[in-house]
Amino acid sequence: MPDRTVILTMVDEPHAKPGSMLEDTDVLWLKSPLENFHPIHELSISCNFSSDEEKAYSIQEGGIFFMKANAIAFEFLKHWKLSKILYPTTNVEESLCATIKYYEDLVDMYGFRVHHVDTDHFGGFCQLNNDMLEKAYTIHANCCDDLTSKVHDLKIVLDDWIKFRKHVKNHNATEKMALRWPQKCTG
Repeated sequence: MPDRTVILTMVDEPHAKPGSMLEDTDVLWLKSPLENFHPIHELSISCNFSSDEEKAYSIQEGGIFFMKANAIAFEFLKHWKLSKILYPTTNVEESLCATIKYYEDLVDMYGFRVHHVDTDHFGGFCQLNNDMLEKAYTIHANCCDDLTSKVHDLKIVLDDWIKFRKHVKNHNATEKMALRWPQKCTG
């Protein structure tokens, strides 16, 4: 059987109700991020930290991850789900980045290979820089509390992206644009 890309979605019944996480919007794709994902590793993820020393347990995802559908990834996910049931008060489980850091021994034991993608290519409202429109593949509406604010600010990002692309096309240059966002998402 040839290699195929498979997108799996698993929905727990409690999460499929109105007002659940499935109604959340927080990542805008400006360009396809697929070229940034490792073809062999089980997980490619963008984590918000700037050095190995800062890989603390309060790490947040940078807005995107890609997990291969294979036996190793499935076993790791089963362990993660079981640990959430056994230890419901552990807040490290809220972030996949923090989880893979916290369970480094388990990650190694399963042979669960993790590739950290460059966060410069996966921007977010928590870590703004003026190169975002030029470099980012996706923008994550993190540091934002409600859906209305996320949608408002992501619309501004999209408008700025369209203006940026027109400017590049018309002037064959990448002039820096001041970010107009976030406006409502302030962390």
